[in-house]
Amino acid sequence: MEVLGSNGSQYIYAVSFYDAKGRTIQSQSINSTGGKDISTAQFSWDGKILTGLVSHNKAGTNPQTHQLTSVMSYDVMGRLLTVAKTINSTVNGVAITPVTMLPSQRSSFIPPARKQSGAE
Repeated sequence: MEVLGSNGSQYIYAVSFYDAKGRTIQSQSINSTGGKDISTAQFSWDGKILTGLVSHNKAGTNPQTHQLTSVMSYDVMGRLLTVAKTINSTVNGVAITPVTMLPSQRSSFIPPARKQSGAE
């Protein structure tokens, strides 16, 4: 793809990789700074995403690398329980303290009791 406003002098290249079931397991692209962006997914046997990794690299002046890791867990019925995320960054060769976002407590919705007719 041509970068908008580059008059044909800059392009963004991308490639995707698939598993035997046709699911995208990795996408790679060269971004407008010349750095590489990579998105990777790990699937369970029944097709749910277990782990996702997104990596963004900025090339040129003030080089940066940012990685976001997401880990999903499911109950025995296959319902999503938690999503834990970790962010790692490096700016100009200096590692930034990793940030971990812990899964929040699921809020339980209990519908209000219905008033039964004739039960007064």
